[in-house]
Amino acid sequence: MSSEEGADLAANSWPGFVDILSAVVIMFVFFVLVTASALYFHVITYTSKVKVEGEVQVEVDEIPVEQIVDRLREENSTLRTQVAGLLEEIRQTDAQFRESGGEQDVDFEEDGSSLVIFYGQDSITLTEETRKVVKEFIANNISKHGADDLELVMSASKNARSPIETISRKVAIARLMNVRNEFLETELNKDAIFVKVENPTEIKGQYDWAKLQFRKATK
Repeated sequence: MSSEEGADLAANSWPGFVDILSAVVIMFVFFVLVTASALYFHVITYTSKVKVEGEVQVEVDEIPVEQIVDRLREENSTLRTQVAGLLEEIRQTDAQFRESGGEQDVDFEEDGSSLVIFYGQDSITLTEETRKVVKEFIANNISKHGADDLELVMSASKNARSPIETISRKVAIARLMNVRNEFLETELNKDAIFVKVENPTEIKGQYDWAKLQFRKATK
């Protein structure tokens, strides 16, 4: 009786074993398929990246040496220009605090109501000789017309040769302020003194000038 039961059990277990084995095989095949697909897409991505990098490197390598040299020369020239501009800015800034050196020329109009001072390059103050001329110019006009009946227009030009417009303007203003100091102790009404900076204007071939012009006061 027991032998018949064992045979029945052996006969019934075989189909289950086959089912389990089939499931394991199917899962293994599915795992291999997924792994193969992932590796395939990874290889495609890597190959495309290497190809693009290779094309970029080829394009760089194909640039002629002469073209690279010309580009470097152009960049070097640009840097030189920028350095020159900075050096000019330093020189112009330093000029704002520099005492005048050398001689200064003074030019009068025939009626004596106008005077032009020609400065040395970068100078902003008056020499002692020019100060004496300016004081005499002031005294003569006040004596001739009276301080209450006069207005003074002071103007100075920016320098067209300066690469930095703002520095050129500052130099012109500094010249006007230094000249204006010569009028502070005179009888001339301080409200009758007008100051202006001109756009680059040449007088006798020069931009470094300041002009003083007396006119009849407007009442």
